[in-house]
Amino acid sequence: MCWGKIKHFMQKACTNALLTKENLKKRKIIDEDMCHQCSTQPKSSLHALWDCASIRQVWVADFHWINRHLASNGTFENLLDLVLEKPHMLELFAVITWFLWSRGNKVRLKQDVLPLNRVVFEAKRYLSLHKLVRMTKLQLSRSAGMKWRLPNRIGYKTNFDGAMFHDTGEAGLGIVIQNHEGEVIAALSEKIPQPSLVTLLELLAARQGNFVDDILAKRARFCSSLTVSMESVPLDISTFVSADKHIS
Repeated sequence: MCWGKIKHFMQKACTNALLTKENLKKRKIIDEDMCHQCSTQPKSSLHALWDCASIRQVWVADFHWINRHLASNGTFENLLDLVLEKPHMLELFAVITWFLWSRGNKVRLKQDVLPLNRVVFEAKRYLSLHKLVRMTKLQLSRSAGMKWRLPNRIGYKTNFDGAMFHDTGEAGLGIVIQNHEGEVIAALSEKIPQPSLVTLLELLAARQGNFVDDILAKRARFCSSLTVSMESVPLDISTFVSADKHIS
């Protein structure tokens, strides 16, 4: 995760310290400060991240409540003040602007870029994973004495867990099978329609999960179909396998 970089980026944007074409012209590094995307206005921080016609579609779904006329006549810091009218939207706003800035740099360098219609989805995915890591670290710190136990030498241990995604009406399943040395034999992550309350209660009653299956279940939000890994887990989950091992 690059959360520290995003905070640093936001500080630079608010203090007008980003290397926009407008600032580069003020420093006499370049002669032209017009936005190369719309060719109508100088490329300031506000223009590059919010006001350019080429990126306005990114903000429509989640930030339509912001007065665009008011925002366009101020600075990026003024825009941030408007966002803070709904504080819970600040993190998403920060991640989207960071994605847009990174995308703009790649466009300038003629590199492959994320399509604009995917920016918000990927920003939300990034934010969800960041929150998941934060929660998992908190769980690990609170449960330092509650480690996963190895099965006996002739057996395997299967752990499973579920996660509810109320915003999409779906749920995630995570299953991990490990041998007596804690090695992963198989791992599964699947997204399914949200189960009924009775089914959910039955799953909770039978639950014997560990952190790995919990993360696999939550990771299913970003799966388009069943994902199965044999003798391994996805790379971003491997750290938690080690954290769950406990050799008695």
